[in-house]
Amino acid sequence: MYHIINENLPVARRKELGKKYSITHAVASPTGKAEEAQEQTDLSGLVRYKLFLFKKVVDKQGSISELKLTKVNLNALELLLRSLGFYRYVDSKVNYVHIVHNIVTQCDIADILRIVTHHIEKDGDYNFVYKGVEYAYSWEEVVHAWREIRGASSMYNQIASSLTHWIPNLLKDTAKESYIPYSNCVLKVSADKIELIPYENIGQQIWEERILPRTFKLDNTVGEFEKFFANVMGRQPKLKSHANYQRSLWYYGYMLQGTKRQSTARAWILYDIKPGNNGRTGKTIIGSAVGKIRSVTVIDGKQVDLRNRFAFQTIQPWTDIVFIDDPSKYTSLVPLFNMISGQTSADKKGVNPVVKDDIKFMIASNWILEAQGQSESGRQFVSQLDDYYVRYSKEHKDTLTPIVDAHGGEFFTDWTEKEWARFDTFSAKALQFHLLGNIPANTILGNSSQIRFIQLHEEELYHSLCMALVEYVKEGAGGWIVPQMALAQVVKDNNTDLKANKAGRVVREFLASVNASNITITSMRAGNLVRQAYAFSGPVDFGQNNNLLNGHKLKLK
Repeated sequence: MYHIINENLPVARRKELGKKYSITHAVASPTGKAEEAQEQTDLSGLVRYKLFLFKKVVDKQGSISELKLTKVNLNALELLLRSLGFYRYVDSKVNYVHIVHNIVTQCDIADILRIVTHHIEKDGDYNFVYKGVEYAYSWEEVVHAWREIRGASSMYNQIASSLTHWIPNLLKDTAKESYIPYSNCVLKVSADKIELIPYENIGQQIWEERILPRTFKLDNTVGEFEKFFANVMGRQPKLKSHANYQRSLWYYGYMLQGTKRQSTARAWILYDIKPGNNGRTGKTIIGSAVGKIRSVTVIDGKQVDLRNRFAFQTIQPWTDIVFIDDPSKYTSLVPLFNMISGQTSADKKGVNPVVKDDIKFMIASNWILEAQGQSESGRQFVSQLDDYYVRYSKEHKDTLTPIVDAHGGEFFTDWTEKEWARFDTFSAKALQFHLLGNIPANTILGNSSQIRFIQLHEEELYHSLCMALVEYVKEGAGGWIVPQMALAQVVKDNNTDLKANKAGRVVREFLASVNASNITITSMRAGNLVRQAYAFSGPVDFGQNNNLLNGHKLKLK
């Protein structure tokens, strides 16, 4: 009788393991009900419950003596991955993204496995009933089994094949509205209003990397950055006109605004008021300030060749601005022209390139950068920074840290919460100022080609070129000059290795600055060769260039 009773009574088996982990956030699961897996070749004899499949262990009498946690239920894993917000994203090196409450975070397989493990830990004990028998597995045992399974299987391939492709629906600026995500809210800036939008009211997605790690608080008190900006951009009491300051404030707002149109897109270039190997005026601080509001990738101008296809490989899908800091004096803007006004394709080694339509460029340079013709003014906004802090240093015993001394601390590093609030408010108002006003009259640094020529080849040679033009004036209908002879003679007289085409470039810019129009003429004496010439409609007044020419003027019939 004992054996009959013992063999026929159901046995409730409870699997208990010693505590292997110190994690305390797992909670006990309520008793659920396990289901028979479909009778397929690879699932026959298995019981499924939540994320796992259990193998039936049958005794000699044909009764189930144990359910052994065997493998992951791949169907359940796929549903779990989707419910947790994982997607494939193959348009860049970021192969996967994790989206929670519309916040998008880049991730890889290791991140996904870690988050799934965390989910299993929180899910608690596995308590379920199968065919009238209660089974219990502690959460430690379940997690341990999961770790063993994931380490011994092709989990990477399973995850990759389970996830759907992410179609971005990102929060973007429009021509009339801009959005800056802070930790407590999204700041919305328009021409007539600055308002705070709760995240739950934002229907679009936001890259986690774009969310600023501080709260936004409106503070209209003048802060240290606003004082600094006024000092370097020329808004000083002794100056009657604040045109340069207004222009630069508009440019600063332009960099913070997230839209770009091909017809109006420009790079913002920061030069010193006295171009050359000077520095220490605060150009890099302006670039850093932009990076405290928008996502900026910084490129060391002396370490990169802008013509290299991998020059911009640090650009990410969430990058807003490329800041080229301190390029060498031989750097040319020409390789950037198409990217400044159009699409930027950032090639990356071993992965797909990042292609973006709204990347803006910002450059801080001690040297005038090389450009060509009308593209020069059509591709750049220029701000000249006053040497306020250079003078401050001289007036304060040649201090090596004039900006720190003048403002009582290191910018950004030593700021209090109130100082950050003042900076954020000033930046929001600069953005609003940009949205309010039309594009200001563009100013190129006098004639930047002339200044660049002087930087590279000394001022005396430039004067010699200008004087030579006066000496080689040829008269004709309406007045015209042929500069080739002048260039050759100046190069010869100055015993320089300057190439004629280099000299020709600066001469052409010089002639354009005095309103000479380019024409072509045919020389009857030189076998009908076509030559470049410049025509004048009447007497030419060189204005401020008269000093360079010692008072000479071109007087043409």
